[in-house]
Amino acid sequence: NNIKITALHKVLTLIFSLFLTMSLTSCQDRSSTTSSTEDNPYSTNSKSASSMEKPIQTIESKSNKNKAKKGKTESLNILFLGDSLTEGYQLPQSQSYPSLLQQKLAEKNVAIQSINAGISGDTTAAGLVRLKWYLENNIYALDAIFLALGANDGLRGLSTENTYTNLQDILLTIQKKNIPVILAGMILPRNYGEEYINKFEQNYIRLAKKHEIPFFPFILKDVAGDPKLNLDDGLHPNAQGYQVIAQNLSIFLEPIFRKIALEKSEKNQN
Repeated sequence: NNIKITALHKVLTLIFSLFLTMSLTSCQDRSSTTSSTEDNPYSTNSKSASSMEKPIQTIESKSNKNKAKKGKTESLNILFLGDSLTEGYQLPQSQSYPSLLQQKLAEKNVAIQSINAGISGDTTAAGLVRLKWYLENNIYALDAIFLALGANDGLRGLSTENTYTNLQDILLTIQKKNIPVILAGMILPRNYGEEYINKFEQNYIRLAKKHEIPFFPFILKDVAGDPKLNLDDGLHPNAQGYQVIAQNLSIFLEPIFRKIALEKSEKNQN
């Protein structure tokens, strides 16, 4: 089954990439004009950045407040819906954070089957189209979705209102299917202007609070702006950077996935 899922997803990725892909690196020129290796473009000196930088207390739905017992869990199918940061740009998929996260959680007796639905260049609008297609055609039997989109919207300077609407539609589409969802936020390089940055980054906070869903404030936490953890383009993590991302996410997601697995197990027993 895992082989079939992997093969199917590769075909889907190829199809969508032909129609939807515009590489995240196309935005590098804009962000590189005012930043250098020594001057971290993600330096969080502004008010907007500092509000996203602190891991705000995890915003969890009311049903997730009780912690599941620690022990081996029932396996979960987790869809990671994202862009090149999720895909693992220029790296083998085995080094992307969804794959590494599966390994790290297995060491904690949390079993997941990670489905990497990251496509380089995807915006929130493109991600919404893909998600609807996945769900309408029952491509995957999903237990949860990790949503990590919006980086390309921000780097291209797209309307923050449209980004909010797209993310909102994605969340509503997922919730209509009664699938748990976790939202990952994004911080922009500081040279995009304080007003734009603030509106963009607050989108994630507003949506997480509105929908009462788990929220990881910055997918590139501890990685963004560090030359040792990124490729030469300064935007995409290298293999070492993805190890850091996976470690951060494993700590955050372990109790959430344990709770979902417990609920799944109880449902299957009834």
